Order: sequence, then structure tokens, then C-alpha cells
Amino acid sequence: MCVVTRGNRMPKGLENIPVNKLIVETSKPLGEARRRAIAQVETPFFAFIDDDMEISPSWYKVVKAFMLPDVGCVLGGVKDVGLGIFDRVATAPTRYREFKFDERIFTNNILIRTDVVRDWVPSPNRQICYEDLDIGNHVMRRGYKVIGIPTDTLHLKTWREIARNAMWGGSEWVRATNPSLKRHIWQYIRLFAAPFYGIVTRGLLHSIFIAYRNFFFILGMVAVEAQKMRRLFTGRR
Repeated sequence: MCVVTRGNRMPKGLENIPVNKLIVETSKPLGEARRRAIAQVETPFFAFIDDDMEISPSWYKVVKAFMLPDVGCVLGGVKDVGLGIFDRVATAPTRYREFKFDERIFTNNILIRTDVVRDWVPSPNRQICYEDLDIGNHVMRRGYKVIGIPTDTLHLKTWREIARNAMWGGSEWVRATNPSLKRHIWQYIRLFAAPFYGIVTRGLLHSIFIAYRNFFFILGMVAVEAQKMRRLFTGRR
């Protein structure tokens, strides 16, 4: 089992997973930490569990049941907790699904077939974030399915962490995807429209949460674009 952490923080509930070897990686960037962790795995299957997860007693039994011969990895659904009354609306309902190529997966609680990712190397522009998009694509290129299922995993969050991670995700989205102008504009439209859609589909609390998260995601995007503009004008001078 592999835990990638920024410091000494460890996930809760690790005793609920049968562990042959606990691999803890604190190296940077994130993509390289995951690659180094995979290189140390000695079992046919392994789990990535992030340091802000709480794993239930049933987690391993549930995800292992979906690890069929044509499946490369199984992602567990999560419920965000730690946000007070917003806990009940912060997480989208999870269901069984098969991911499509170039669709981002999340590796915060996932069981993976080791030989499928043993040779995985993160793309240079996805070393810091979105390395999970690379992992999902790699698994599918090898001819395996990527499955997401409902689990009772808890994702321990604070408002500050939501803001920090959203800003990080926004800034790295620009670097990781190198989007066309059309895709860039569409991303802004989607982020601005999501709270309005959310108030109709899931109510006011959900809309407030989405607006908060998307605000910081947009700030991250804008920060990178402003940085590019500064470099451009500085170069012209």
C-alpha cells in the first residue's frame, strides 16, 4: 500500500486494509512521488491512499470485488467531511461508472493492478498535478478498464484546504492541458455556470459550496495567465 504525503500526516483506517508493505513517499513533485512509490511495490495489486482519507472496514472487500481480469484499477467514491452543514452537499453522489480515455480519475483511494502501471512515467507537464489523468490514460492504453464505485470513504477537508487545492488545480489545469482558446473559454463558462446549475439540481447550500470552490479554481487559472502575460511583455522589452 502506498501513501503519498506532504509531511507526517497519515490517512486514517489503514488497519482496515491488508498490508504487505507500507510505502510512504514524501518526495516532490507529486507525479514523481507516485512513480517512486509504484517502483517499490512487490504485490500483484496495491492501493494508493491519500493522507486526508479515512478508510472504512469494508473498503478493501468492496473494491477488490470489482477487480475483474479486464479491470486495471478501481476507484472508491468519497464523502467530504469537516465543512459543517455543507458536508451533506459538498460531494456529488457516487455511482458505478467506467471512465473514458482522457477523463481525469482520482487516486486518493484506489486499488491498482501493479503490472499495468509498473512502467508508467508522468508527463512533464503533469508532474505537479493531474498525474492521475496520466495514470488513467496509461491503464486504458494497456487495454484495461478504469472503474469507479460507491464506497463509504471519508475525505477529511477544511475550507482552507478546499481553497488551496482548488487554486492549485486551476493553475495546474492550464499547464497540464495547454488548452486551446475555445477550450479555455468553455472552462470559464462551465465554472461560472456551475453554481447556477447547482442551485436548481441540489439546492442553495450546494450552490454556495461550488461557487466557493470554483472561485479559487478561477483565481488559479488567472494567476498562471497573468504570469504568462508578464513574461511576454518582459520579453518584448
